[in-house]
Amino acid sequence: TLPASDLFMGAPSNHISSKTHAAVNSNVFDESLLVLMNSVVGDATALANGIRWIQEDSSEVCQFHSSCQWEINMVFVNLHLMEAFREASSKFPPNVNWRGKVSSSPFNKFTFINDRLGQMASYDLVLIKDSDQRIVGIPWRTFIEKRSSAVVSGPLRRRSVTDKKRDKFQFHEAAQYISLSSPQWSFDLYYNRTAVEVPLLEMYFVLFDAQFAHSFFGLILRERFLSQLSSWGPGMMWCQAAKSWDTSRPGCYLVPVVSTLEATRQMTKGAGFPQRGNAITESFKADPIFGQWMVPSWEWVRIIEGTNLHEIEQKCRDLLGLMPTDCFDIQTCSMKPQFSYIHYNQQLQFHHLQHMNATGSWASCFPHDTLIWKTAPPPIRDNHHDSAYVTISCTRIRYRLPSHMLGGIRNANSRFVVGVLSSGSRDGPSRRNSIRSTWADGKANVLFIVAGPWSDIKDEYEKYGDMLWIDMRETYSTETSILTFKTQAFLSISYEQIMTKSQSVKYLFKTDDDSYVAMERLERVFFDEVWGDGGLDYWGKCQEGKKPHRNQIVPWKKKWNI
Repeated sequence: TLPASDLFMGAPSNHISSKTHAAVNSNVFDESLLVLMNSVVGDATALANGIRWIQEDSSEVCQFHSSCQWEINMVFVNLHLMEAFREASSKFPPNVNWRGKVSSSPFNKFTFINDRLGQMASYDLVLIKDSDQRIVGIPWRTFIEKRSSAVVSGPLRRRSVTDKKRDKFQFHEAAQYISLSSPQWSFDLYYNRTAVEVPLLEMYFVLFDAQFAHSFFGLILRERFLSQLSSWGPGMMWCQAAKSWDTSRPGCYLVPVVSTLEATRQMTKGAGFPQRGNAITESFKADPIFGQWMVPSWEWVRIIEGTNLHEIEQKCRDLLGLMPTDCFDIQTCSMKPQFSYIHYNQQLQFHHLQHMNATGSWASCFPHDTLIWKTAPPPIRDNHHDSAYVTISCTRIRYRLPSHMLGGIRNANSRFVVGVLSSGSRDGPSRRNSIRSTWADGKANVLFIVAGPWSDIKDEYEKYGDMLWIDMRETYSTETSILTFKTQAFLSISYEQIMTKSQSVKYLFKTDDDSYVAMERLERVFFDEVWGDGGLDYWGKCQEGKKPHRNQIVPWKKKWNI
């Protein structure tokens, strides 16, 4: 029996399939699941394995979901195999449906996905997987929990037999993470089950937010793609598409749980397979939206294609300007292509579409809900009374700020608010307590800005009521550093929630938790010294005539020097 505290409470489905599999475990996920799969049967062995895998895998996964439906596209090389499968399928549970045809020709796997578009909208999750990629053996509950709020997610894979032809992306291979020669960070990810946000997930086993899947496939599965035989292309787009669909959530998570690949290799590719794939990929690239979605994936492919984890780490260190002695975080490297896309390339979509929205930082953001997406993403269910959202650099961020503190600042006639950037964990709590007992003692206008898991923050947040929590991962390396987001979150949220509703607050002051602020002296600087007409607009340690280092070969630590 699973403890109630381990349950993942997802958004309830607005539809319960009429063919549901009775759950053998009372502790099931609220989220309904639709499994879509193509399967090719070329001989008696593949037939026997296919029947057994469907029975085992459907039984394994459906025990965890209140509503669980399987839809399978079966392709047989001869009529005898199809009739044998039809007879065996009479023993399948009622939530497993299949359609079949006899053919030995190659086909586009997404034709079947397109046929099931309408069905997707009735579920919470959609799993698209290869028929020889097993569910049995995956710790499914852990996989669902570790995917967290990611729009798209996938596991590592383990091969039942050696298959050199599929070693293109070793970053997705479980054996790479548990080898004695693997780098330490890969051990840590695997044994701690730490999900990594990535710009690319291969199509062998992919779990989607069903509403996103319905919108995404409805957008990209056009006649030109469906009328040809290659399935290449969609896998290079869905991670960035997911990020643009709901910027408040991770786009794609690679979750270090393991699915076994049986490697039956039954799919017929036919002559000219690579040429067909390259041709349709180029047509996607030529599209102003789809082509831009593919940019981060291609950048990531250049790092992980044909390389082991040690080689990937070295490429990442070169990309990030890290020395051999510097700490290494694979998440920072995997997010570099996506960060560069959001902040430097995304505005190209507007030029292509001749659509510009306002000015300032938001002008470079892609308005998913007004331009391309037919359905907006459902909001994260958050009933906490302090929760709200702010958009910064094209990213929609959830935050919590004590409502009683806001009222205290507004009513206390404070003339400025101090925002203290602080780590959610590590030495952050002790530093905050030191500040509370010294220069911030008795001050109602000091706010600590923290990030990281809410579970690390909750008790302190409720005890002191002086913290602004933003729902982002604590990262401090290169351009993916959370420092800028924390600072802008403090400025934007304080302006909206405090300055626009208070007659007294005139300034917002940002500092760090390793600084001591002389509050009375600071107030004299702001209000008693003569600064010319209108007072100060901006105050701090300014160095005129200096510019940031932007040369990518300069180690990142030196880039902070201006």
